[in-house]
Amino acid sequence: MGLIAEEKDDGDTNIFRYFISPRHKKNKSNKRFCRVVGKNLGTWKQQDKRKWVRSKQSNLLNMGRKKSFNYDTKMCCPDDGKWHMKEYVFCEAILRKLKTLILEIIVFMH
Repeated sequence: MGLIAEEKDDGDTNIFRYFISPRHKKNKSNKRFCRVVGKNLGTWKQQDKRKWVRSKQSNLLNMGRKKSFNYDTKMCCPDDGKWHMKEYVFCEAILRKLKTLILEIIVFMH
C-alpha cells in the first residue's frame, strides 16, 4: 500500500503523480525489484546511472539515491501513455529515523 499525491506543474496542463510505497524484490535471491504496472503490459527501462541525493546542509551527507526510468509498453500503441519515473530510495539511516518519527506521531495521535 502506498501514498498518492498530485501536483500541477507551474501552470502547465501536465499533472505529476507521486506514489510513495515500499519496494519489493522479485524474489528473495534476486537483487532486482518488482515495478509491475497494471496487468504487466510493459517494462520499466532504466535511463541513467544511479545518482546520489545529497543533503542541502552538507554535501557530504547522502540522503539516498535516485534513478530515472521510462515505461515501454507491449501494447499496439507504443506512443500512447509515455510514462517517466524518478525512483528515490532513502538510505537505511534515514529510513530508520523516519520510521521512528512516524511511530512517535502515531502514538501521539492516539
